[in-house]
Amino acid sequence: MTNEREAEIYLSPAIYEERQQRYVQKLQAMIEYADQTQFCREQVLLAYFGETDAVACGHCDVCRVLQ
Repeated sequence: MTNEREAEIYLSPAIYEERQQRYVQKLQAMIEYADQTQFCREQVLLAYFGETDAVACGHCDVCRVLQ
């Protein structure tokens, strides 16, 4: 790295609150992914990233139980 890092970075309370909420949402999504047993894990993961037309994979633990 050719640039020095800033010693102190200020985050406004609004920015801090927004980042905290996004972090909590990400953690909740991970917990829901791990706990769910109704939908193909591949479909759930792809839906998280915006792909809603995926078909069940047939080889994850959820698909194997539902077969």
